[in-house]
Amino acid sequence: DDRTDRADRPDRGEIATVQDLLQTYYGDRLERDRFQRLHQQLSQKVKTAIAKLVKKRDDFCDRLGQVDQADRSRTEADLLMAHLSVWQPGLSEVSLADFVTAEPVKIKLDPTLTAVQNAQKRYKTYQKLMRSRAAIQPLLDDVLAELAYLEQVDAALADVDRYTTPDDLLALAEIQEELIDQAYLEP
Repeated sequence: DDRTDRADRPDRGEIATVQDLLQTYYGDRLERDRFQRLHQQLSQKVKTAIAKLVKKRDDFCDRLGQVDQADRSRTEADLLMAHLSVWQPGLSEVSLADFVTAEPVKIKLDPTLTAVQNAQKRYKTYQKLMRSRAAIQPLLDDVLAELAYLEQVDAALADVDRYTTPDDLLALAEIQEELIDQAYLEP
C-alpha cells in the first residue's frame, strides 16, 4: 500500500522541484517493479530446480530400496545350490529351510531352467544390484547436497520477499549472481 510505504520513508526534504518529485516517485516504482520481477523469476527457478531434485532423490531412494533385495537374491541362490537334490524338472516354486532361522523360504523358479541356472540367475541379480548401490549412493549424496543448497537459497529468497529499500534489490541481485555462478541461471 502506497500510504504505508510513504509513512515508512524518511522525510525527503531534498526534493526541490516537481521533476525531482516525479523522478523519485517513478524511480522508486521502477525499482519495486524490477524487484518483483526478479524475485518471481528467481523463486520460480529455485522451486523448479528443487522439484526436479526431489524427484531425483526419490528415484535414487527407490533404486536403493531395490538394492536392499540383493541379499535376498544371494541367499536364495545359496539355498538353491545347497539343496540341489530337492530340485525336479518343471518346478515353479520350492520351499527350503533358511540357513539362519530354519524357517521355510519360498523361492519362485523359472521352470525352463535347472536349479543351477536359477541360482546363477540370482547371483547375477545380486552382483548387478551391488554394482548399482556403488553407483547410486554417490549420486544420491550429490543430489542431497544440491537440494540442501537450493533450500537455503529458497529460504534467503523468502527472507527478502518485499521491497522496502534499495538494499533489498541488491540482495536479490547477489542471489541472482550466485545462481548464475552455480549454473542454475544463464548470464
